[in-house]
Amino acid sequence: MLPLCLRRLFQSFCVLVLAWGSANSALAEEIELIGRVSLPGTTRDLSGLKGTVAKKYPRDLFGGISAIDYTGSGNRYLLLADRGPLDGAVSYPCRFHEVEIEIDPDKSPAITTRLLKTHLLKDIDGRSISGAAAKSDGPLPPLVERMDPEGIRCSPDHKLYISDEYGPAIYEVTEHGVVCGEMQIPGHFRIAVPHADADQEASLNSQGRQPNKGFEGLALTPDGRYLVAIAQAPLIQDSTPTGKGRKRKGQFSRLFVLDLKTGQNQQWAYPLTETKNGISEILAISPTEFLVLERDGDGGNEAHFKAVTHVDASEATDVSAISQLPHEGLPQGVKPVKVQPWLNLLDERFGLKGPQMPEKFEGLTFGPTLPDGRRTLVVAVDNDFETDVPTELFVFAIPTSKLHIAGR
Repeated sequence: MLPLCLRRLFQSFCVLVLAWGSANSALAEEIELIGRVSLPGTTRDLSGLKGTVAKKYPRDLFGGISAIDYTGSGNRYLLLADRGPLDGAVSYPCRFHEVEIEIDPDKSPAITTRLLKTHLLKDIDGRSISGAAAKSDGPLPPLVERMDPEGIRCSPDHKLYISDEYGPAIYEVTEHGVVCGEMQIPGHFRIAVPHADADQEASLNSQGRQPNKGFEGLALTPDGRYLVAIAQAPLIQDSTPTGKGRKRKGQFSRLFVLDLKTGQNQQWAYPLTETKNGISEILAISPTEFLVLERDGDGGNEAHFKAVTHVDASEATDVSAISQLPHEGLPQGVKPVKVQPWLNLLDERFGLKGPQMPEKFEGLTFGPTLPDGRRTLVVAVDNDFETDVPTELFVFAIPTSKLHIAGR
């Protein structure tokens, strides 16, 4: 038998080994930021456009990234630009880009990018689609006169779907950028009188999406069957005025779910973590599980909420028949989707919090699986086409235990 002192030393060693193993096991289950890349705000795209808009912004300026999606092929992604500089005050041709993003945690840098192609969005007659809000004066435009592209998803059979904030609308688009179809959207998402001036638009409408708060996020389930769009904020009729200009307050944003096989649709209610937050993106894990990018409208030291939540819709009530949701609470028996904290972008361990914290986290997509089995998650930042602000991409490694967590 070992002497008492040796037995105690051995026991202490075993405790340390177990503690070390436990700590490393817990660490392995954490989401890790494995890299980031910044593209200068002066970057030009491959559209071939010449000249400037507003006498300042090159027509081939790369930026304003509102969405990102992995094509499932190699390292190829699609990055979608929104309506252009100056919030739709100028005529900017809408577009999306094909970009190669190589992710290798064992290299330095871990993330590299290369712009491959730029596709200008056009209607079926070959006319360029503009992001100018001024085109909204008068009756709703035909397919498609103007667009504020905010979400993009690529189907397993290579169809593209783009969500538009102006409508709101969801369009089917070819790989080369031709808008070839439009999904049927329930009337209570639409406004009756669109207007280029947001304040006037707000005063002229009593239902539908709030100004510049339409279908900000778009998801396609992995089987390619369901499209899920989410409004950036509660609809006009689902909210109440705050007394500050056109600002409104409501607890629930609506998710619109379209079955591409049957054409049937339903809606779910998403409870905002804070009513002053907005929704930037939604990403499907399964037909009933999603990740949602929810954030405040502040950057730098003022930022206090930048997060990805986990959504379980398996028990959510279809609220399609409820034309007006209460701005607080839901009717008895009506269940919203379940929302849990999932990824806090302000977590100190990621080193993003502080003066350089981006304001507009806008895009969210899964990327390839790493050799160790973890899934990559790419988060894109919108720079609003400001040439002194970079477009940034952040890549996280996600343990499999952090996905498919419904029922836990």
